[in-house]
Amino acid sequence: MIDLGNQNSDPKFRDIKFKCVQGDCRDTFISDDFEVVISLFHVLSYQISEKSIIAIFNNANRQLKPGAIMIFDFWYAPAVWNCRPTLRLKKVENTELKITRIAEPRCWEDKNRVDVQYLAFVEDLSSGHISKIEETHKMRAFNLDEINRFSSATGFDLLHSEEWLSRQSPSATTWGVCSF
Repeated sequence: MIDLGNQNSDPKFRDIKFKCVQGDCRDTFISDDFEVVISLFHVLSYQISEKSIIAIFNNANRQLKPGAIMIFDFWYAPAVWNCRPTLRLKKVENTELKITRIAEPRCWEDKNRVDVQYLAFVEDLSSGHISKIEETHKMRAFNLDEINRFSSATGFDLLHSEEWLSRQSPSATTWGVCSF
């Protein structure tokens, strides 16, 4: 994917030195002159230890110019525990494949943690062969006090938090929150 990103970048943007790199957001250093760091798709929620959370914030901060900002989203704990993760089944199909995915959550409310166990069956429709894929996504939800504490501990001032895409204040039904 990195190679494809670098090969297929739009030629009209090549003068801005667009480059895809692979790295761990907790410690990969690229440069110290960014005006914004953006961390979306709940990357922060995949950090279940305080050490990892602090590492992400510290690494983002060391790559920003003075006065620059970090924008990030996360699972919002009041909504996660109000709405509760549930068992989900998803089926998709095209002319070649039929995929059935089961997502089963295991919850630890006292730790603001949900482990989502995924089980997927992928059927090749031409051969009838079925593959089984299993994985667990360990996720952490945050309340705004925690986000403020981690921000402050790593040199950030939490300026604003809002419901993802709606610009409304976070609520007990706001699963995804964006902060900067």
